Formats: sequence, structure tokens, C-alpha cells
Amino acid sequence: MSDIAKLGHTLTVIDQAALSVIFEPQSEERRAALCALIREHGPVMAEEYSLADIEIWRKKILGIAGEIVATATARQGGWSRVHLGLIVSYRRTMRGFIAKVLAALP
Repeated sequence: MSDIAKLGHTLTVIDQAALSVIFEPQSEERRAALCALIREHGPVMAEEYSLADIEIWRKKILGIAGEIVATATARQGGWSRVHLGLIVSYRRTMRGFIAKVLAALP
């Protein structure tokens, strides 16, 4: 699998996990699974690609993914309605960035 194909696959898997959390934000299992995927696939997302069109979006994905993991780590054991709303907002934002990158991949 080429590097670009790996990136596409990684973003698709993370996008699907983010969508499952949006549908059920109270699920600790789904939130943990998304964070695990972000950590596992972080190196693929962090790689430099020679496609100028996707670099800005890839970097934005890395930033928001880091915020998702940091928020989830800080909130283990206690989620208020406000924090659940914030995490859903982060995931929606990340999904928008992922859509931009997937649309630009060759």
C-alpha cells in the first residue's frame, strides 16, 4: 500500500470512529476507541506528503486530534454536558478536515 493510500485508509478509519462518537457521545468505549486510533495512526498522519493541497488540512487534523486526546485524557471519569458538547464539536471539525484531505487525495 502506498503512503498516500495508507493516509486515506487511516483517515477513513478515524472518520468512522469519530462519527460513532458523535452519534453516542456518552459512550466511554467509543471515545476511548477513537483516542486509541488517533494514537495508533498518529505517525501516518504526521508524515510529510508531497501534495501541497493536503498539507494544511493534514496539519489541522493533527492539531484537532491532539485536542481530542488531551480533552479525553483530562476528563477521564467525569463528563459534563458542556464537555460532551465540546468533544462532539471537535470531532465534527476533524471530520470536516478529513473530508477535505480525502477529496484531494489522488
